[in-house]
Formats: sequence, C-alpha cells, structure tokens
Amino acid sequence: MGKRKVNQDERYQTWLSGAEKLTPPYDYFSFADIAGQSEAFTNSAYSNLLSCALATVNKSTVSDVVAAISLFKGRNHVASKFFEDYDTYWQGRSLNDSRKSLCDKSSSIIENVREDLMERVQKRLKPNGNGSGASSDTGRSSTSDENTDSSSISGENTSNLNISDKNTNNCSNNKNTNSSEPTTDHEETEDVPAMMIQNTQVEHKCITGIPILNIDDGKGHGLLDEGLLLALKDQTNLLDYQVSEKAADLMATLAGCANSTTDMRAKPRHFIGGFTDLDTNVHVDVAFLEIVATYYLNLIDSPNKPLMLKELERTCAIHSTIFILNNLFLAANDLVEFRWYEDGIGFAVANKKVTPVLVEFSGGQEFSNYEAKANTDLTKLIPGAIKAIEYTCASANIQLPIPEFVVRFYDNKIHFESIIKISHDSHIQRTYFSIDTPKTPRLLKALIEKVPPLFAWRQAVIDFVLAVNGNN
Repeated sequence: MGKRKVNQDERYQTWLSGAEKLTPPYDYFSFADIAGQSEAFTNSAYSNLLSCALATVNKSTVSDVVAAISLFKGRNHVASKFFEDYDTYWQGRSLNDSRKSLCDKSSSIIENVREDLMERVQKRLKPNGNGSGASSDTGRSSTSDENTDSSSISGENTSNLNISDKNTNNCSNNKNTNSSEPTTDHEETEDVPAMMIQNTQVEHKCITGIPILNIDDGKGHGLLDEGLLLALKDQTNLLDYQVSEKAADLMATLAGCANSTTDMRAKPRHFIGGFTDLDTNVHVDVAFLEIVATYYLNLIDSPNKPLMLKELERTCAIHSTIFILNNLFLAANDLVEFRWYEDGIGFAVANKKVTPVLVEFSGGQEFSNYEAKANTDLTKLIPGAIKAIEYTCASANIQLPIPEFVVRFYDNKIHFESIIKISHDSHIQRTYFSIDTPKTPRLLKALIEKVPPLFAWRQAVIDFVLAVNGNN
C-alpha cells in the first residue's frame, strides 16, 4: 500500500513539473487521465496539487495556476463551459468502467463454466469400480446426461449473463441518472440573480462604457429589477460601526465649533487634554480624529494653502488619499500595509500576494480630473480587481460574495468602493460613500461626520484579511 502511494505521488509530481506547458496550463483532464482514480479522489488530489503549486511556482506562473483553480471551481456551475466538459468526461469514464466491469464479470463466469464442465466430463470418463469401461448404453446415457448437464449449465450461464447484462444496463442507467441529477439540481438552484446581472452588464456597458454594474451610482437605473437591486445591496452592505464613546464626544465637540480654524483647534485641544488614559491602539477612532483634524487645519492655515492650488495627481494624493489611508490603518499595520507606486495597493502582511485593497488616482486637484479619465481608469482597474479576487479564491476557502476593496480619487473626492464577486463569473461594483478634500473648516466637518462609515469600511477590510489568514 505504501509503495503504491509513493508511486502515485511520483506520478503526480511528474505531471505537476510539466503541467504549465499543457494546453491549457495545469489541465484537469490531463491529470484525471494520469490519476486513473475515482472522481472524488481525482478532485481531491488535483486540488491539493494546485494549492501546492500556488505556493511554490514563480511569479510568472501564478496567473496560470489561479486560472486553473478558477476553472476547476466552475465544474459546479451549469452556465460554465467547463461544467459541460467535466460532466461529459466523467460520464464517459463511468461508461467505460461499466463496460470493463461487465467484460471482466463475463470472462469470469465463462471461465467458471468451462472449469465446471471439464470437471463433470472428467468424472464421467473415469473407469467404473470393476475396471471395465462404461457400456454403450451407459455411454449413451452418460452422453445424454452430459448434454443435459451441459445444457443446464449453459442455460444457467446464459441466464446469469442476461441478468448481469440487465443489471449492468440498469447500473449504467442509474449512473446516467445520477450523473444528470446534479445537473438538474444545478439548473434548479442556479443563481438566477447572477444570470440577470450578466445580461444587464451588456446593456450597462453600452450606456456607460464600464463592464461592471455599479448598483449605487444610478447610471444603470431601470436595468435591474428593483427587488434584486435591494437584495444585492442588503447582501453586500458594510456592517454598522459604533465609534467609541470618547470618539462620539469629540465628533460632537468638533461639529459644535464655528467654521473657524481657531475654534476647531481650541475646543478639541481642551477636550483631548482630559484623556489621561488614551491608548491610540485601543481608541483608534479618537487618534484618527485628532490627527486628521490637526493635519487639515494646519494645511488650511498654512501660508501657501496647498489645498486651494492646482496640484498634479501624485502631489494631490499625498495630501488626501495617501494621508487618510495610512492613518486609517495605522493601528492595524500588522495586518494590512500599503505601498504606493503609480497608484497604490493594500496587501495582507501575512501573505503579500493577497491584495484586498486597490487605490486609483484619477487626476489631481483642478488638473486632469475629467470624467472620461476616471471611467478609463476604472475600466483598467476592474480586471486587476477581478484578478486579485481570483487569487484570493484560489488561495483560501472564502465563501461568496468576495470583495476587492477599492479607493478612487477623482474630482477632489475620495470614493470608498468595492468590486464584488457574487457568483462564478458575475461581479458588481459598490460605492459606499465619498468624502471631499477638506479645503475649508466646513468641509473638514463633513469629513468628520463620515468617520463611522470610514471605520466600517476599514473594519470590513480587516475582517476580510483575518478570514483569508484563517483559511490559509
């Protein structure tokens, strides 16, 4: 048994070493042919091999492994092409196995009959007790008996073969019925909303040029059933976040200030001065409020007033998106960290290949911030978001819906969004809320009012990363 397992492992590893050169790479059916095992065993071994490959292959091959895992998971989705190929393959394997089993049984029965018949013949040809051979009459009688026995045996054999054949046909029919049962179940339970969304995407792209429906922006209003729209929102809403008591008091204090930088500095300073036990890792919302309010008040009062100037994309990002995100996740940077390249990504510290947040800068401040650019950037971002989702699906056992969180800066606003996978090949976009760059005390107050949804969005990112970490 141990030797057989070793031989299997060697075969599987040999297949894996050359699987990236297959067409398509890491082809399931190629592995199934080599494995030569049951459907359940084959699926388990294939899944384990791909998980191993995902953790060990070089960066250029990761996308092939992710694509193979995504394709393999589509075996239960009726609308996918792989479902048809998978079902056809295993029905064919089942039929071949049934025929082989019938052939083996028939050969065994015929061999048993032959041996039994020869034994009977040999017994009748043996000399009798007085040493003389059987008389001619006895011979005729023996022959007659032999024929009778032979006929009886042959009849029994024929009957068994017929029954065996009938049973095999019944088994084959049962197998086909069983094979079709999942199809029926899938057809009955197929995600109808997902199919409706797929149809809606085509119309939405014609209207907006964007391939994914944003169920919050109103541009696709009327394309989707109202009941389905509400159900999707309910399924993908952020959970409510309750700020701490101290944060709520500080927010109320800032809201009660005059629209004056002097007043907005003085009252909170006096208020925060009473927090002798303030722990910034515990009262993260208080620390965020204090830092953000102070920073923007300083910018508003600064001699050059950079928030009022025309600024390029990256300079504007430093004062807005980058500053807010870095401080929003400061107390959770052991789970999520950000890197800023042309745009930005937030990655899971435990597995840097998992990138739950994508950041897109679409123009600066009063510079290149027209709608066409924002739509073009969004169209480019969507495939990246889907790719990140597929990697997460491949590397962790996460249940649908699966989000990729998105932050976009456009027209002096920071939009907090997500691209969400709701079925095997259907996605939607959510825009949860937006905040204006706080150029004035009034706009700073508006930002402070958005602290609860900001932290709800932050908590959703953290919960997602914890779920991925826990399933690796």
